Amino acid sequence: MSDITSLPYQKIHKPKIEEVIPYKLDGDMQKIALDFAAYLKSIKVNLKWQTCNRWSAVSKGKHICGIEMSESRLRKPEQEKIFWSIHLNLKNINEYENDVMSEGLQNFVWDKWKLCNFCWSGHDGGIEGTILNKIFTNICVNVPARHNRFDINNPDTTEIPLIKMLLEFEKKSRL
Repeated sequence: MSDITSLPYQKIHKPKIEEVIPYKLDGDMQKIALDFAAYLKSIKVNLKWQTCNRWSAVSKGKHICGIEMSESRLRKPEQEKIFWSIHLNLKNINEYENDVMSEGLQNFVWDKWKLCNFCWSGHDGGIEGTILNKIFTNICVNVPARHNRFDINNPDTTEIPLIKMLLEFEKKSRL
C-alpha cells in the first residue's frame, strides 16, 4: 500500500481526514484534530479532500475553513514547527463584529490574522484594512479572501472553543 500521506496516493483515493490524521499527528494533537473533524461533521460542515494533506470545510456549498497537516512552511528556523493548521475564512466577520467583541474574541482574531510578516510566499508588504475596528497595514495580498482569513497553527484545547465560536458566527451569518 502506498503511503496514505503522499500526493500520489491521495490523488487517487481522496482519503477522509480521519484516515490521515493518525499518520501525521500523535498524542494530544491527534486527539484535538480528530475531535475537531468530528465537530465539523456534527454541525453539517463537509470536509472535502483538496490536495495533499489538505481539506476544505464546506458549509452550504461555500468554503468556511480549511485544515492542513504538514511539515513547517515557515522560513525562519526559530519559529515553531507547524504540524497542522486551521485556516478560517471569516467572509462575513463585519456582520458579527459585535458578537466577536462581546465574547472577547478580538485579541484572538487579531493575533492570528494572516499578515505578511508571517507570509511564506516570498513577497514583502501587504495591504491596509480594518479588522474588528483595528487598522492593519500588512494584510497578506496572497490570501484569496484578503480581509477574511486567519490561521491557527497547532491549535490546542484552549483555542478550539474560540475557533468553534467563530465558525458558528460565520455559519449563522451566511444563512
